[in-house]
Amino acid sequence: MRVLFFNRFDWSTNMGGDTIQMLKTKEFLQKIGVQVEIAKGYNYDLNNYDLIHVFNLMRPNEAISAIKLGRYFNKKIVFSSIFWDFTEFNKLGRENKNFFRLLQLLPLSTQEKLKDLIRLKGDEIKFKNRLLNFFTHYKKILSGVDLFLPNSKSEGEIVCDFLGQNVSYYVVYNGIDSKIFNLRNFQRKNIGIYSARLDPRKNHVNLFKAYTQSSIHLYGAKSPQHQKYYQRLTELNPGNYQFKGQVGYDYLADCYNSSNFHVMPSWLETPGLSQLEAAACGCKIISTNRGSAKDYFGDYASYCDPNDLSDIKNKIVNALDTKINRNELSEYIVENFSWAVSANQTKFAYEKVLDQ
Repeated sequence: MRVLFFNRFDWSTNMGGDTIQMLKTKEFLQKIGVQVEIAKGYNYDLNNYDLIHVFNLMRPNEAISAIKLGRYFNKKIVFSSIFWDFTEFNKLGRENKNFFRLLQLLPLSTQEKLKDLIRLKGDEIKFKNRLLNFFTHYKKILSGVDLFLPNSKSEGEIVCDFLGQNVSYYVVYNGIDSKIFNLRNFQRKNIGIYSARLDPRKNHVNLFKAYTQSSIHLYGAKSPQHQKYYQRLTELNPGNYQFKGQVGYDYLADCYNSSNFHVMPSWLETPGLSQLEAAACGCKIISTNRGSAKDYFGDYASYCDPNDLSDIKNKIVNALDTKINRNELSEYIVENFSWAVSANQTKFAYEKVLDQ
């Protein structure tokens, strides 16, 4: 089986959760005999491929171009949606709230297409291509997808709501690389950890405002589009939160194993990959209650309201006194949410589509 992946144009220069999901899916699919390539542009003869796999419903231009190409060659199309409704974040968490309040007057699909145009306003050729796609009916184009692959049942229901119809979907859960992220016999310090890129969606601001005396180490790269956000965080820092920057996976796994808890009060998660990694390493999990985290962690985590400072603070304080079975938590994550499991689910979905 030969598959071609399509993702947003800047997946390699502005890495996010969709990048990790795509690369790990590729890596582990290849281990079970599926040939995978990542597209560079849209000038492909798809006769050499069995199907195409598109990532990230929130980036309409790339999706429209990929689906049109797949239709032209009469190929099966699967789509990892990686999707959630950003309405609350746009209203409460964005740095430029006035601009995004104006966006709310537009349909969600139009909002995302408009943001696509803004991202490429300095690139005349790509801008013109996106301008053409701007006037394409996105939801109509998405009707050409044979199967959606959301990361949870909750996300699948959101996709159905977005499209206004019951679409065909099969849940493929996100995962971790269990060879890297696993429980080790480390001495745990009474500190917290938050591993995430430094951008407004991750809601570090409210974490800082919900001040506790706990020491929390912040791992993650500064987002190139949000330099003012990082500056604001340095000004809000009460002094016991330390910026550690971006580190390698092996070192990060050691950090998880040395920490008491992992906190992620972001505006939404589908869920955060770092939460799964931290849980596999035995960290207590304090997750946002927005998104699909409960689909993964169930009763193994506590959940906070990202817009409630008292709730964030109380969940951190309670985590310090709460005892958990770290071995049980780690085993649960490794057995159910590894990239190997995800790859098998993805291959099953491919076979299901090709047999139709």
